[in-house]
Amino acid sequence: MEHTFNDSDDSDEESIWSLDSDEAYEADNIYYDQQEYYDDIRENNTYHLGMCKNYGYSTTSPYVLLNVLNVKSFFKYSINSIMTFLTGYSPVYVSDPKIDIIKVYHYKIDKFQFGYNCVIKTMYLRLIQKCWKRQLQRREEIYKKRMTVSSILYRQLHGRWPDGLNCLPGLYGLYYSK
Repeated sequence: MEHTFNDSDDSDEESIWSLDSDEAYEADNIYYDQQEYYDDIRENNTYHLGMCKNYGYSTTSPYVLLNVLNVKSFFKYSINSIMTFLTGYSPVYVSDPKIDIIKVYHYKIDKFQFGYNCVIKTMYLRLIQKCWKRQLQRREEIYKKRMTVSSILYRQLHGRWPDGLNCLPGLYGLYYSK
């Protein structure tokens, strides 16, 4: 859905950016495409794509939600346009913006306002990816050792690979392997 802008003086139709650049135009389109999702109150204990910032005032959940994005818009637009949207529509400046999977928790500011604390779930994905990459390197080493002449001869004589080459590392023991 494309939105067009005219040169009227209505403040509802003006953007926070000048519409000279294509990224600003795309960021405005992202906002208008997901305006209902963007303005909704976030449910407690739900997951969202978005951006948060560490303020360090709380030891239990130091991250505060700055901006969110629905999944439909994430797949529809380019990553540069999405980053322009997230930083441009954020209430504070973020020096190193990142898109994360965020679990949102409510806290009450006053009778009519809620604040949102976040737990970044993407860092756990990065941890799993790092451990799995290490396991794949170990598998590659085992495959290379199995291709040596001595290992192939051992297998022909004994019906199994030499010690240390019998098992391939997998998901079991992913975090605890040496």
